[in-house]
Amino acid sequence: MKFIWVNGRTPSSQSACAVCSRPIRAAYLRHIETGLLFCDCDCYASAQSEDSGIGHTRPQARASLKSTLALLLG
Repeated sequence: MKFIWVNGRTPSSQSACAVCSRPIRAAYLRHIETGLLFCDCDCYASAQSEDSGIGHTRPQARASLKSTLALLLG
């Protein structure tokens, strides 16, 4: 996983989630390599689990992301 958790800042232009197309608000995830924006952990995990190189199921990817964010946000 290579992402940045952005909190309290909206993107400079109107943006939508790469998975569900919901508008991006003040908290979102940005994939470092692609620059894609995701509205929440579930959408990010969904996109990462669909990547053939990740090797995780969607629930595994979501659980891993949520535990990582819990550590970061403490």
